[in-house]
Amino acid sequence: MLETMPAGILPAISGDLGVSESAAGQTVTVFALGSIAGAIPLISATIGWP
Repeated sequence: MLETMPAGILPAISGDLGVSESAAGQTVTVFALGSIAGAIPLISATIGWP
């Protein structure tokens, strides 16, 4: 859910970074995919912790 929130402010993000809206959207997508890919091993590694 958190990764979809910046979608409404992509014009502002792209303007601040000086890139197109699609490039700004790609950064949000890459962040979301990284979060998913990192969450699974992290959960597996810490599932046994009290």
